This record gives sequence, structure tokens and C-alpha cells, in this order.
Amino acid sequence: MIQVNALGADGSTQIEKAGEAIQALGGPGRIRMYVNSPEDAESLLDYASKEGLAASFDETTCSARCAVNIEVPEGFEMEESEETGALPQGTLSGRNVVVVISDAAMGVGDEEFGRELLRSFLYAVSRQDKVPHTFIFYNSAVHLTCEDSPELEDLRQLEQEGVQIISGDSSLKQYGLNHQLKVGRAANMYEITDILIEADHVLKP
Repeated sequence: MIQVNALGADGSTQIEKAGEAIQALGGPGRIRMYVNSPEDAESLLDYASKEGLAASFDETTCSARCAVNIEVPEGFEMEESEETGALPQGTLSGRNVVVVISDAAMGVGDEEFGRELLRSFLYAVSRQDKVPHTFIFYNSAVHLTCEDSPELEDLRQLEQEGVQIISGDSSLKQYGLNHQLKVGRAANMYEITDILIEADHVLKP
């Protein structure tokens, strides 16, 4: 399953992200898109129907965000790009790659150097042709997604490319950052566990 964060995106951008995710899937499977409202979810259902795909969402759980499931069957094909037949630069990787970050520094050793390494890593990932599907931040790493973080620009760049940015809600509470989250969204451990189980690859830099 591919998960796409389209929260805050306008309708046309949501449709574009859906199309990119369908192409990135490269075969049968499910795409779960997170959007803002039931109206956004209905627009995605209309788009999926026009493409000949089944889609659904649960209105009873659709409050702060809605999860839309799009089912891609065996043998489904979308038209490729007229110019190259390939996915555009900055699109999601065809594999469901999840990156987990648990600290504000990368590796063991000098703390400041570790922060520089992690900053370089996030910058490098945000400039790749294909990007992971999800970043999960927990423990002290949630400082990176909150107010005054020097990494916000790179993380927002990733979010614009369709990457889901998730911070553990219990970690935010632990560090008193509940109301300072500036990129992505918070998620509980049940959802984080589900994302990790569904991942094709989990990377921990």
C-alpha cells in the first residue's frame, strides 16, 4: 500500500498526487490518500471513478482528516507522460519506503556533527528524483518538525512532493511540543505501527 499526504493541498493538486501514486504503484494494490474534508474525498472518488477505479472513505471517521482508499486492480494501466513516459522529477518512489528518525542528530559521536549530518541527509533526500513515501519522527526527533527547527524548509519541500511527514503524538506531548508542530501531522503508535508493517523498506539513518 502507498500512503499519500494531501492535507492542505487544493483539489487539483490532490488529483495530481493521486495520479502520481497510481503510476508509482506499478501494479495492483491500494493507495491511501489523506485529505482535509469529505468534499475533497468525494472529488477523489469522482476522479477514481473516471479512471475506472474503485475508491471509498469512511464518513464516520472523516473529521480533521479523511482517509480515501483507491484500489488498483491487476492489469490497470495509466497513460504515461507524453514527453518521457516516466514519472516527473520529485515524485514518490515506486516502493513504499519509510524513513524513521528518532534523534535530532545522526549517528553516535559528536552531537553537533551528528546534527550537521542529519541536516545534510534531509537536504539530500529532498532533492532526489524519487523520494520516500513517509518520514516518521519520534522521541527527541520531533523537535525537527516543530517551530524554530532549521530542517523545516527541507521537510516542507518533501511534503510538497507528496511525502507523508508524521510525528509521534506521545513524543510531542513528552517534550511539550503539542501546539508547535509546523510540518506534517501527529499520529499515535497504532497508526505508526501500521505504516511500518505495510512498508516495503524501512530506513533508519
